[in-house]
Amino acid sequence: MTQVDVYYDFETTSGSHSDPDSHVISIGACTNEQEMEEVFINRIESNYLTVQADAVNVHGITTDILRSKPGAMNRRDAFVTFIEWLRGLGPNVRMFAHSSRGVEEHYLVRELGEEGLDLPENVKILADSSYLAQFDVKAKQLGCTDCKLDSLAVWLHTKNHRHGGLHGALVDAKTLMEVVQKLLKIRDISPKYTDNWESCKDRINRRKTKSTGVNKGKRKAEYNSSSDHEYIKSLEYKIQLLQSENAELRAKLSISI
Repeated sequence: MTQVDVYYDFETTSGSHSDPDSHVISIGACTNEQEMEEVFINRIESNYLTVQADAVNVHGITTDILRSKPGAMNRRDAFVTFIEWLRGLGPNVRMFAHSSRGVEEHYLVRELGEEGLDLPENVKILADSSYLAQFDVKAKQLGCTDCKLDSLAVWLHTKNHRHGGLHGALVDAKTLMEVVQKLLKIRDISPKYTDNWESCKDRINRRKTKSTGVNKGKRKAEYNSSSDHEYIKSLEYKIQLLQSENAELRAKLSISI
C-alpha cells in the first residue's frame, strides 16, 4: 500500500498556542504531487477573529486583512475542506508538522474537537519532523545551529524557503516537504516519535491537564539514548556525501539531496 506523506502548517491569531483565544487563521498543506489551495479562516461561526500583534509580526496578516480576505471561510468549513482534501489522497496517509512543542498538533486537536470533527480514517500516522532532526543537530554533525525549520531550510538550500520573509502556511508547508525529504535520506523517523490520531488526541488532552511533564521528559530521554558511536560514525559518512559537490560520487552511492 503506497504511503502518501502530507506536510502541513498553520498560521494563527496569537504567538502562543497555550492562549485559549488563539485560533488557526490559515491552513497550508501539500504532498510531493499536489498542494491544497491555502485556506483562510476569518470567523468562528459568526464571530470574527482578532489577530494579535505578536502574530502579525510573524505572518503579516492583520485583523483588517483577514476580515476582507477574498474566499475566507468560517472555521468549520475550512477544516472540512482540509479533511476532504486529505480523504482524497488514498488509503495510507502520514502527516508531518514541524514543532518541538507539538504546536500544530495542539491546534489540530483543539480546533477539530471544538467543531466536533475528526481527521479522516486514511490518516494513519502523525509525525513531528523536529524529532527527525533533533538528535543529528544536537550531535553537531549537520553544521546547523538548531532544529528550527528556518535553520534547516537554509542549511539544506530549499527552493521554497522565504529567506527571512514573513511566514505563510503554504510556503512553510512546501519548505517542510523539502526539509523532511532530505532529512529522510539521513535517517528514518522512529515509530516511537509518531502517533495515530487517537493517541495524538489523548496526548494533547493529557497535556492540557498538566499531567505530561514526565512523559515529555521520557520521550526526550529515549531520543537522546540513541546516540551511540556506530550511529555517529555512520552519520558523519552520510553527511560528507550529502555535502559533497561531486555529483558523480553521489549518484554512484545513491545519495542525493
